[in-house]
Formats: sequence, structure tokens, C-alpha cells
Amino acid sequence: MTAGDVWVADSLDKTVTRIDARSRLRLSVTTVGNEPLGVVGTKRSVWVSVSADARMVRLDDRSGKAQESISLASSPQGVAIATATACS
Repeated sequence: MTAGDVWVADSLDKTVTRIDARSRLRLSVTTVGNEPLGVVGTKRSVWVSVSADARMVRLDDRSGKAQESISLASSPQGVAIATATACS
């Protein structure tokens, strides 16, 4: 994920906005669907939980464009990321 960016889900506007934290400029606005609630970033993508549409949307971390949409059985209320660690 691009360092120094802030991603904001707007459930009323149905969008996710990417903001440069240093300049405070809006870099992209992407319509993702009804009620985006959670946003989490990985090394190359940003994932958004879209509650009312019961799906997850993957955004490109540089362009902000939607790359993938995954339908879910129920409405997600957020999103989290876990990393594997060594167990002893």
C-alpha cells in the first residue's frame, strides 16, 4: 500500500476516498457500493467491506480503481487483516 495515504469509507456517498496525508489532497474517489464500512490495506491492495451489498471489493492501491468484487453469504460489518507468525 502506498505509504502516507489515508483511505476513507463514506457509506452515504457509497465511495472510498484516497487522501494524501501530507498534502491533504484527494487522490481518488471510487464508488464501491451500498454502505462501505471497513477499509484495510495490504502491500498492493485495499479491501473494502460493502455491507448492504454483501461483498468485499479490492481496490488497486495506486489508482484506487476497483479490481475485484467477492460476493458473501451475509453482510460484512468490517474487515481486518491477519499475518502469520511463527508458533513455538
